[in-house]
Amino acid sequence: MQSQAITEFGKPLQLIETPTPTPAGTEILLKVHNAGVCHSDVHIHDGYFDLGGGNKLPMANMKLPHTLGHEIEGEVVAIGPDVKGVSVGQRYAAFPWIGCGKCPACERGEENICVGGPRQLGCSSGVAGGYATHVMVPHAKYLIDYGKTNPALGAAYMCSGLTAFSAMKKIGKLGANDVPAAPLNTLDEVFNDPQVREYGFPVEAEHPVMGKMRLVGSGVELDRTPPAVTLPPPMLGEHTDEILENLGYEKAMIEKLREQGVI
Repeated sequence: MQSQAITEFGKPLQLIETPTPTPAGTEILLKVHNAGVCHSDVHIHDGYFDLGGGNKLPMANMKLPHTLGHEIEGEVVAIGPDVKGVSVGQRYAAFPWIGCGKCPACERGEENICVGGPRQLGCSSGVAGGYATHVMVPHAKYLIDYGKTNPALGAAYMCSGLTAFSAMKKIGKLGANDVPAAPLNTLDEVFNDPQVREYGFPVEAEHPVMGKMRLVGSGVELDRTPPAVTLPPPMLGEHTDEILENLGYEKAMIEKLREQGVI
């Protein structure tokens, strides 16, 4: 198998070849189809986590060479003799936050905060990740069926998606304890919000490129000077000349700035 591995912190990844492992026991070998790049990968590659204020957390225990990649999706190509419910040819995302299975956190089902010796794919020393042709997963319970989701997105969900999911779970707890919190809505969710519809916030405006657009109107009601949203968002640079003229720039100077690529 081939891997793009860290052989020296801060230096370009190197292509290395090693024997393709054979799964034993409950192990499952995936042929990697998709592997995401996370900011944590950047930190590990640097050899430290930047804590801010000039403080660094060095990766002193990370043995090199090391294969990064914890956002993984791939195809089952081999299984150990004790594997059940998984067949060669199936596609899965790999849950990377694997713990020791013995510490109190792992026994609570919170392997992501294992304190007894985590085995996180691509993040723990000695545990190879997905920047390779193959990756070994220790048990079928760490294989996630991503359904009809785009496979590349399924891989990314193993980190960025779980981060967002965790935040959403916390929001529910905050609200239950009278801590103001709310989710970030999509545009459709904004316009279908009962309060937005009740107060007549959705308005329409004609956009020169996109045609009619739905906009959220003003949330403030004034008796004598009622606000009104009548214009769509401006095109890039649409009001540049007008703004500069109001600031005292003459047309010749504005043209010169445009010729120089400043605006």
